Amino acid sequence: MVKGEFMKRKVSILLAVVLLTALGCATWEKTTYSDIGIAGVTYNQTLQAAADLKKQGKITDAQWVEIDKYGRVFFVSYNGVIDAFSAYLRLKTVDSKNIVMALIGEMSLNLAKVQNYLTVLKGGN
Repeated sequence: MVKGEFMKRKVSILLAVVLLTALGCATWEKTTYSDIGIAGVTYNQTLQAAADLKKQGKITDAQWVEIDKYGRVFFVSYNGVIDAFSAYLRLKTVDSKNIVMALIGEMSLNLAKVQNYLTVLKGGN
């Protein structure tokens, strides 16, 4: 699979998840809370895999810096989702919900970028 196709597939899957989350309004809060938690765990696992590769000498210092850059961008968007979701829980408005959904999409894309870069470093497509 070509790198661009891989990223497009990830983006399509992530958008489907966001849309399915939006459709289930009755459980939207629980699903969103779960999605945020899963993103955090996935990020931690991805960084742990990168750290393991670094210890094995399979990632250079320059590559580690790049992973860190992608990771920092994800982490900022992750915290933004948490803040927006907290605001939504207080306000319960359509606008605040839409902001959370948009930020979840951004966070998901940033997580995919971290994972994609690691996949490329591991020799994947």
